[in-house]
Amino acid sequence: MFTKDEVVEEVIAKMYEIVDEILVIDFNSRDEIFKKNLELSDRKKFQIIRLFDLGYIEIYREYAFKKMKSQYIINLDPDEIPSDGLINNIRQLGNFDVAFIPRGNEEIDYIEYIPRIFKKEAILWRGYIHERPIMKDRKPIEIFLKKEYFIYHKAYRDTWKTEKGREKRYTTIECTTRPPIIRSFLETYNLNLPDFLNKLAGKIFGNRPLNSRL
Repeated sequence: MFTKDEVVEEVIAKMYEIVDEILVIDFNSRDEIFKKNLELSDRKKFQIIRLFDLGYIEIYREYAFKKMKSQYIINLDPDEIPSDGLINNIRQLGNFDVAFIPRGNEEIDYIEYIPRIFKKEAILWRGYIHERPIMKDRKPIEIFLKKEYFIYHKAYRDTWKTEKGREKRYTTIECTTRPPIIRSFLETYNLNLPDFLNKLAGKIFGNRPLNSRL
């Protein structure tokens, strides 16, 4: 889990007995919150690492996964509560590289499939926002779990605006950290950057102007 100012007790309680290890990456939570989470840590099965908050979690994902010893890793948010169906069947899923888990919330009335269980040795992460897992040497074996194996997302209507604000901030970071996104946008709408911006981008991103194709 990656967390900031969120108590992870509920998720830990649900997952503790069925996993071999738990790692929480804490992004400079307030001291009182960090202390509460630290008190849950037994240093044998569950540990917390405190890292500097850079505004998004993806940049630390490869680092976090390398810290894990397990063959398969499930990545959960602090407000995602695994259902009993998922907990009772997670060790019987068979061989795969990526498992998509159904996630839903009765308050907002939506359901989506999200990639959340990964075979550690098969997956590579580059640290981009909203990136899909990259296979190291072949096409991934993907599975989609039954609806009974769902994750309950505890996002309520009164926090939905915050989530939307976060998405806007993520999009801004994505555009500045992943130049192909900008290039794709320019090509889609047949736009051109002013010459001085295009030359500047070329210097920053390796002499490849953003107006040029990949």
